[in-house]
Amino acid sequence: MNPPPINNLPRTPKAPRDFLRPIMIGEGLSEEQYENFEQERGYKTQCGKVLSVLLGASLNTIRCGWGKTLDFETMPEQHRYTLGYIESAGISVRCAIQIRSGAYRPKSLSTQKFLAYALGLDNLSTSERDARLSRNRFIYECARVLATTTGMEYDTVLGWGSDIRFHRMPSEHGRTLYYAQAAMKVLNQTTQQLIAA
Repeated sequence: MNPPPINNLPRTPKAPRDFLRPIMIGEGLSEEQYENFEQERGYKTQCGKVLSVLLGASLNTIRCGWGKTLDFETMPEQHRYTLGYIESAGISVRCAIQIRSGAYRPKSLSTQKFLAYALGLDNLSTSERDARLSRNRFIYECARVLATTTGMEYDTVLGWGSDIRFHRMPSEHGRTLYYAQAAMKVLNQTTQQLIAA
């Protein structure tokens, strides 16, 4: 039996400036060239708009609460992990033009669909799935997975509900779950290709 996809969740935070450069400017430039582009009028505002679209944070929060530089030094850590998911999934490169222009519309994923994929429930027979779902501690396993993925505290996640739907989860975390699942799928595909080779 294959390990569940959650084992391949990339947990690498991404610095906002490093994340934004390929989207906003392109790849393969020297540090000096990047810095020249970054000094152009309106560049930081455009970066804020991109982060707002991708993460679901308000532009005002990003502008006033995440620091005065392009490093967004006070950006919450969970958003840095989300940037890592976006990059691992290839969304930042594949959709750069749409993201820059504001045409990109992030998808969202329910906790139930995310957990079914992340824990490998989709790969179980009906009887195996029913047995897994009826285990006493299953909801706590789900809460740990969601806490790890979203970067929220475990106790906070438990407050989102008492079944696999976690119906009180704030909607902005649906984006994070979508990005995390996309990243796991890319990494699982890469692993399968390496095994086949």
